[in-house]
Amino acid sequence: MLNRAAQLRFYRRWGRHVAGATLILALGACNTQRLPDTLALASREQLQPQAENERRLAMLPRAGTDMSAWPSVWIDTIEVSVPELTAEESELVRSTLREALATELGKSRSVAGGPGPGVLRVRAIITSVTTSNVAMNAVLTAVVIAPLLNGGAAAEIVAEDSVSGKTLAALVAADERRFSRQLDYFRRTGHARAVLSAFAGEFADIIDPRWRRDSETAPPPRGVVQPVRPSA
Repeated sequence: MLNRAAQLRFYRRWGRHVAGATLILALGACNTQRLPDTLALASREQLQPQAENERRLAMLPRAGTDMSAWPSVWIDTIEVSVPELTAEESELVRSTLREALATELGKSRSVAGGPGPGVLRVRAIITSVTTSNVAMNAVLTAVVIAPLLNGGAAAEIVAEDSVSGKTLAALVAADERRFSRQLDYFRRTGHARAVLSAFAGEFADIIDPRWRRDSETAPPPRGVVQPVRPSA
């Protein structure tokens, strides 16, 4: 057990760190992950803001487009345009998004190794990654029993006909994790990778609703409204 003098020394030692963390939190409360100002893969004119989330822009398949005409998917280039990351961290976030897209889109399609008739080409670019502050989270956990400095990511994902190059669907998204996935507070890219995996699921929902991917032959669950695609 620490005696009173030792406790006072401990609090003085870490007090400035906690104060600094509090300031960071206060200043960063409104500094959420942002959508990229300039798009690399999708045309902004083709994208529509999503009313349910201000940090989502999406292009849905045109009305009447039968997405089953593309029974295969090819996960092509996944770029990472975040110079602040190390080579290892870049590969971690890249492989996370690639594997998540292959998993989600592969639920209703075969995964192809290249272009061809009936193959959906998917490309993506990770435009921003905010890493978790592992050292400060360790301090906060020791002093206030909770890590608070989280991470996030922003990305663009597009699906094209692999032969004609015509864009069929797109998603531009930004997000961060708040008060969830506790272990990821202690992995620099943990929250970013969780967010990117979620983006893959959202993108797959644009192309095929989740109920269809989970079971091609099952009807939609009771109460689920099938999405209405916008006209051309």
